Amino acid sequence: MLSFEVIEFELSNIVKTVENNILNWSKGNLENREAGKRDRAREESQEELKNCPELKKTK
Repeated sequence: MLSFEVIEFELSNIVKTVENNILNWSKGNLENREAGKRDRAREESQEELKNCPELKKTK
């Protein structure tokens, strides 16, 4: 049978692992959201350039 100390140590490791997984997941979600914002901003800028009347006159 496992001692209380061993069980406590194992549970502590499990909690730390779960906390790290949540932090990494949150960080990944934040990075993905930021990348998505950059992509949308880039697409919007390209659309604005396509529709810019000043540029159409020079073509």
